Amino acid sequence: AELVLLGLFGRTCRLLDGGAAGPAELAAAGAEVAQLVSLLEARHAALASNLEGDGFPELRASLWQAESSVAAAVQALSPQMTENRKKVEELLREAHTLSAVLATPGATAPLLERLLPKRFKQYAKGISAKA
Repeated sequence: AELVLLGLFGRTCRLLDGGAAGPAELAAAGAEVAQLVSLLEARHAALASNLEGDGFPELRASLWQAESSVAAAVQALSPQMTENRKKVEELLREAHTLSAVLATPGATAPLLERLLPKRFKQYAKGISAKA
């Protein structure tokens, strides 16, 4: 998902930087960002449901796992899933920002640079590596 976001970020920068992007191109990029947002929201919801409450309902409902082995698995998986949840939340925030920029008439690449400086540095580094 992070690579998809970076690709969409680069595409958005090129569309906004050239100034010749038509409404159809911006709408297509916006639709792709909306798909990414939906994917990230679903992933976030799945992680949240596993981490909150009883957590890991499929694992706990298994007839083949003893309660002690389920507890050990939950204890082992929780830190990594918590970290993944934070990453998904950050990607979701960035995807929403990208979506808002695409929906803003007259938005420019420097605006995107100010809003998502980390992604812009990655984009600039990738462009300079190609040259």
